[in-house]
Amino acid sequence: VISKGLANGHALSAVIGSRELIDAYDAAHLAGTYNKEVTSMAAALSVLDMLDGGRIHEEAMAAGRKVVAGIRAASELCGMGVWVTGPPLAFKTVFINDEVAGAMTAACFEEGVLFEAGGTHMISHAFGEDEVDYAVEAISRAMSSVAERYGPTARTPVDDTRRRGFATSAFGMAAPGVDVCAVVDRSLRNDGVRLR
Repeated sequence: VISKGLANGHALSAVIGSRELIDAYDAAHLAGTYNKEVTSMAAALSVLDMLDGGRIHEEAMAAGRKVVAGIRAASELCGMGVWVTGPPLAFKTVFINDEVAGAMTAACFEEGVLFEAGGTHMISHAFGEDEVDYAVEAISRAMSSVAERYGPTARTPVDDTRRRGFATSAFGMAAPGVDVCAVVDRSLRNDGVRLR
């Protein structure tokens, strides 16, 4: 089942499978209120037209890489302890504690950027060069402000305990014998940062 991105957030999904599976739907005579929803179909056609050129994914990846690099550069410049992990289109940020993370979220909001510290940052094709530059500059200003306000606490590197806490909260409690940190290392492709 493919959904969400298929119609840029409009209510539409597609089931992909064998001819036998697809034909079973017609044979069952299923019906529903939204089977012929025109708005979602129009949105999907527009998305497919945009995807036809093949550059959207590359451009979104480049925007994500630039935002991640900007956050890391801002962190080094002001000494803020932050762990940036995950792929460029859906990266996460983890700060030393929830208070600093909350201050970062609030400071970014004041700068006009929705940045949920500790959340997943989703980058899309809507992020053009101007938006990326604005976001990176605003996050940098917010980070400097928070680092100054919280001093040594904000400048403390994110340690393994905090990373493990993030892994547990993000992925839930692991079954006995499952190394949560190893799972996060693999799933987030965290650029060589190990959680152990």
